[in-house]
Amino acid sequence: MSKISSKDVSVVVQGKNVHKHTAKCLKSLREHFPYAEIIFSTYDDEDVFGLDFDILVQSADPNATLLSGKMYNNINRILTTTRAGLEKVSRKYCLKIRSDLMFDNDKILSDIASQFPLRDKQYSIFKERVLFYCLWSRKFEYIDHKYYIQTPFHLSDWLCFGLSEDIKNFFSDIPLTDEPEYSHYFKNSENRAQYMFEPNVTWKFPPEQYFTTTFFGRFFEQANMKSLQDVTAKKVELSRRIFASNVVVCGYKECGAYIQKDDYKYVSKNINWLKGVWLSGVYRYADFLSDYKKYCDENFEIPNIYLWALNQQIDSDAVKLSKHYKTFMQPIRVVLKWLEQFFAIVFYAVKIGFATIKLYFGGK
Repeated sequence: MSKISSKDVSVVVQGKNVHKHTAKCLKSLREHFPYAEIIFSTYDDEDVFGLDFDILVQSADPNATLLSGKMYNNINRILTTTRAGLEKVSRKYCLKIRSDLMFDNDKILSDIASQFPLRDKQYSIFKERVLFYCLWSRKFEYIDHKYYIQTPFHLSDWLCFGLSEDIKNFFSDIPLTDEPEYSHYFKNSENRAQYMFEPNVTWKFPPEQYFTTTFFGRFFEQANMKSLQDVTAKKVELSRRIFASNVVVCGYKECGAYIQKDDYKYVSKNINWLKGVWLSGVYRYADFLSDYKKYCDENFEIPNIYLWALNQQIDSDAVKLSKHYKTFMQPIRVVLKWLEQFFAIVFYAVKIGFATIKLYFGGK
């Protein structure tokens, strides 16, 4: 298996300067890809002092749209900084990542795509396979631990790696979304009436699904979706066929990259093996191997270590376990809440008592 030289790679790091994470991200790139062209694509007002990059690209911030609570939709920020960075790419291969990703090695240069040479010409769009990160590539998403919605055409935007022309092609013709209409799509009463899932979901698509369905929709009519709930068996089947012939969905073990955020660090390093409700719908390397065998090479042998990850019974049991755990914890949470209030009462009563005594005797 040949290895790609870092001399042939342009790296686009897109997004804001995330406290400490971006500096570490750039440092890891310089360490493991010493001859790569590093492009940092961010916003006009970002402080970039002390960051290690070769080319700086700054764009006007299109801003984010509030979805609910503290959750924002950064879809236009992702598109703007990604495309601006890709315009500066000058080498044969391109690695596009978010600014809080981290690399432990250069495994991604091991030409993973060459391990999967067979492709169905009817569904092949990219000139060569493109690597996408497994978090958050999805098969489906569980809602409230009860039911799930299938999520065709949902490739992660955390990382992609391949021929520069393929990466540029993927992002080139995706229009910016009209805001806040796009992010509040399911707040519209007409659309809301048709929506049967989680009340807090308001956007028309997650960013990952919007990028993927828009790109492949240029080539396959069935790949076009009206919204995230425009799901049919044909769309799901087409999505898996397209993935099998165009991409490799990989995790930390295959590409050496992980997410620095505390909530995701352990998960991203162990994603191939972890089980649980919120992870069972992630499209992992094992799922790609299964689809490759099914749609491209029936003689391909899936390594035994990945067969475990494909065991649907384990996924099913994990869902049931989570449901029972949630029920089990409900009365315990009530008790803990009661204890919290009890000790709060005692604390403030004692505090008031001491203050009263001090005030009384202090005045004597």
